[in-house]
Amino acid sequence: MEFRPLRYFVAAAEMQNIAKAAERLNVSQPPVSRQMRALEHELGADLFLRTTRGVELTDAGERFLRDARRLLSDADAARNAAKAASRGEIGQLNIAFFGSSIYRAVPLALKALKEAHPDVSVTLSRIEKTQQINALRAGQIDVGFGRYYASDADMEVATLAREPFLVALSLNDPSAEADVLTPAELVRRPLFLFPRQGRPNFADHVVTMLSDQEIALDVAGEAEDATSALALVAHEAGRCLVPASVSALRFPGIRFVPLVGTDATIPVNYIYRPADPNPALKLFLNLLERIEAIPDWYTSEA
Repeated sequence: MEFRPLRYFVAAAEMQNIAKAAERLNVSQPPVSRQMRALEHELGADLFLRTTRGVELTDAGERFLRDARRLLSDADAARNAAKAASRGEIGQLNIAFFGSSIYRAVPLALKALKEAHPDVSVTLSRIEKTQQINALRAGQIDVGFGRYYASDADMEVATLAREPFLVALSLNDPSAEADVLTPAELVRRPLFLFPRQGRPNFADHVVTMLSDQEIALDVAGEAEDATSALALVAHEAGRCLVPASVSALRFPGIRFVPLVGTDATIPVNYIYRPADPNPALKLFLNLLERIEAIPDWYTSEA
């Protein structure tokens, strides 16, 4: 059954007049009359009683009106859902993260997605950076978050936000009560770097930043990740530089002090495959571009 006769029927039933129904539908009266007669013939039942004042529904017409309204509502919902899916507003987005991007940037991005497009379903997986590349190519994920990615011809890397440096200190460190520290004040103090693997990485960035400041490093060792480095610092074995979002860990025995005297910042990047046809990805990328312009990303409340 076509939907146009149903729309004509519902209009005629609600207006109780064929001419008024045609006016509401913005068509001439004869097509509406023909459609009603054809519909009654198809159903093998009289839907209207014709009177001098207009039309009245029969018992069959009353029942059919309920079903016709439901069918039209379902058809409209299906049409709207298909359009929303084509725009990415309904769909599936598979996201990966690695490292400390999960402490603040990724949750804020997902919160923004949920608020803007609540019907997009999301999966979130921890995947190491090089494996994210493989997963993107295999279609297993749509976008990955991390800090540093090697360049790759079929991938695009963009920056979501930048964080300042903090110095993680033991509560017994001589500088634990300082309001700020400078790179020069890191001289002759054991410094832990992290992570140990996954070049390029945050450890490389720290070494480059301090080298640019002509700071001689006393590297105490390389930890597997941020939590391992903080555990060593809490054990009073040294200090470490961390992205500001790492302070969300509230690690016992640790105080975080801002590092000043350098313009260097730490990026939160995301990587995706431009050829990925997923409409939900396009929607998310547009959202991330708008989030990128939000000022004070890491100083505002989540």
